[in-house]
Amino acid sequence: MSLKGVCILLFPTLAQLARVTKSFPEGAPQAPTDEQSRLKMARGWLPDDGAQLCGANKFPEILQQVVCVEKSYYPFYRRDGLNWEKPPSVKKAMELCKAVDFDADVALKRSECLVRAWSSGDAAKAGCLTEPLEVISNYTDCITSVKGWLGEDGVDLCLKRQFATASRQAACLEKSY
Repeated sequence: MSLKGVCILLFPTLAQLARVTKSFPEGAPQAPTDEQSRLKMARGWLPDDGAQLCGANKFPEILQQVVCVEKSYYPFYRRDGLNWEKPPSVKKAMELCKAVDFDADVALKRSECLVRAWSSGDAAKAGCLTEPLEVISNYTDCITSVKGWLGEDGVDLCLKRQFATASRQAACLEKSY
């Protein structure tokens, strides 16, 4: 199937097709079959359903972006996450993906951290976006363990990467309760 054919699968309306097909050169290379199913799935995941990237023949970018958004939206969407509707979950995932150059694993870790820190305030959420990847798991665990016990003081300890101190203080309060 030609690149134009793949985009036709993505953009079935005449208006969408007219916008996209103008930029396809004659004799464009064939899109690999294994990408076709992923490209169909771009609809609903990318802000313009992938039209701009598809029109520019940037299929690897479409795939990378779809994979990142698909992987990182779910913590916001799932019932035991924030239980958001799909559109705001996808929008937030796209923000995270853009911030990490569409690295799906990093975006997922940051989205999981945000969900767990959501009720702990803006400072806790900001840490999910600024902490280096190598400490994000410890930071997320720290925020979770201090939530409800240490308040802002606990968040401050987590932001200072004093994970063990924060956990000990929260455990002490929990036991004395």
